[in-house]
Amino acid sequence: MTEPEPSSPPPGIAAVRRPVRAHVLEQLTAEIVRGDLPPDEPVNVARVAERYGVSVTPVREALIELAGAGLAMAPLGRGFVVPPLSAREVREIYPLIWTLEVLALREAPPDDDAMDELEELQAELASEADPDRALALDRRWHTRLLAAYDNDTHQALLAGLKNRAARYEHAYMRERARVLASVEQHHRILDALGRADTAAAAAALEENWRVGPRFLLPWLETP
Repeated sequence: MTEPEPSSPPPGIAAVRRPVRAHVLEQLTAEIVRGDLPPDEPVNVARVAERYGVSVTPVREALIELAGAGLAMAPLGRGFVVPPLSAREVREIYPLIWTLEVLALREAPPDDDAMDELEELQAELASEADPDRALALDRRWHTRLLAAYDNDTHQALLAGLKNRAARYEHAYMRERARVLASVEQHHRILDALGRADTAAAAAALEENWRVGPRFLLPWLETP
């Protein structure tokens, strides 16, 4: 079913080889997605900077960018917090995601080379037990599925929505059975595309995204 992948390479040599701000942004995003920075708790900027081995400036800059993307908040200017997981956000963002993905698939189905790559990613996802890696593979699969749709605005909107959805997708992917269910849904999409039935593929793609809220909403709404 949110480039940045939810991985967290250690600081040090890797950080030196790439821009500090990009490294910090990736690290913070991964920690928020995994829940390492818990919702509703203040983010201690100095502590994060010390942990990453950087100054507080790139940490603040990254948090400002994350606030603009909906992955952090700065209530009344009193520092930063991670937004709570909410049923309202699930209801708002998931229909937008499946609508944008279905639009792209209908307009530009994958070619034969893309189908081969999608099958390979499917095999990797089917054998992946780690939820972080499974989430990253799932996102790569969807990105490759829609790669032929050449629309920068569409891609930017979808990427932003998926970054917000990544926290929910991580919770969904924690159970192996849900990963396998997603793999089966992907197979249905590919089978329909193999029959040149774009309408059926689009319907299966929408269903692939609808499954998440069916699990997430009762979980989020349980007192």
